[in-house]
Amino acid sequence: MRRNLNWEYLFSPIRVVSDSSPIFAACREGDINEVRSLLRNSHATLQDTSEWGWSLLHIAAMHAQPELCRWLLENGCNSNIV
Repeated sequence: MRRNLNWEYLFSPIRVVSDSSPIFAACREGDINEVRSLLRNSHATLQDTSEWGWSLLHIAAMHAQPELCRWLLENGCNSNIV
């Protein structure tokens, strides 16, 4: 982490995956159980990002999945990714 003029920079790795991947399909559908399963079995990570820069949280929010958004935030999904 680095600070400069009140800006905070945090560098962390992301994994770019296809928009048609199972993790994004589960986020669009709000399927918390499938999201958990994919994460637990290492088929996805909370840092997965689409080819267009969308995070799991972006996708869940865009598809009006408030329960999944809450779950993602409670389980460590970064809300500051833009």
